[in-house]
Amino acid sequence: MKKSSKTTGRLSPGQFHAAAAQLRVTGPICLGNVFVRHYQRPVAGRVKRFGPYYVWTRKIKARTVTTALSRPQYLALRAAIVRHRALARQLQRLRDLSLRLILETNPGVRKRLRNSTLALS
Repeated sequence: MKKSSKTTGRLSPGQFHAAAAQLRVTGPICLGNVFVRHYQRPVAGRVKRFGPYYVWTRKIKARTVTTALSRPQYLALRAAIVRHRALARQLQRLRDLSLRLILETNPGVRKRLRNSTLALS
């Protein structure tokens, strides 16, 4: 089996510490999604547009919870969600580097040689 290009180079503890040092949070972080919603309703024989309405959705105990927001809340939450997603990507990269570092720097299980010429009794 051919190794992927990601795992061909050896990882040093210095690379891990450099990646860990990049973890920084510059403001509040938040889970969920925010969006702007508009509604169209027929009013007096024509279609009238209502909105914008600012909405934040997130999961709490496996249920979707929706909250109405003001425009300033919407803008602040949108920035917090962007920061959270960037931090999550950084953490995933750090988890991947951690796994590589652990597997490459510690001895593994000694592989048993298989003899294909022996038949099982």
